[in-house]
Amino acid sequence: MKAEINKIEKKYAKKLGGYRQINSGAIPNKRYKGDVKISKLKGDFKHTKHRSFTITQEMLQKIYNECYYSEYPFIYIIFENVPRVFQEWAIIPGDLFNEFKEWLNRKT
Repeated sequence: MKAEINKIEKKYAKKLGGYRQINSGAIPNKRYKGDVKISKLKGDFKHTKHRSFTITQEMLQKIYNECYYSEYPFIYIIFENVPRVFQEWAIIPGDLFNEFKEWLNRKT
């Protein structure tokens, strides 16, 4: 099971332009925490074969606390067995969403 999860994390890290953190849960140094690092983003992948997934406050606090000041936390959820448009979702903090929204407004 762990090998399958590692394979999925590696695949999506590459797809998103980042890299998988090696031994992310085993090393106490904050630098190596989180499942994936993409530029200034640090996040955890969540993968499910179910039609729903619960995000807890503890999950959000965990990834937030694993980021350095200059990094942005995210949770990337991958659903199997659903239409492609619903397969991948990213959860980001509200301030980062607002920055993204402002960036989009400047582009138009």
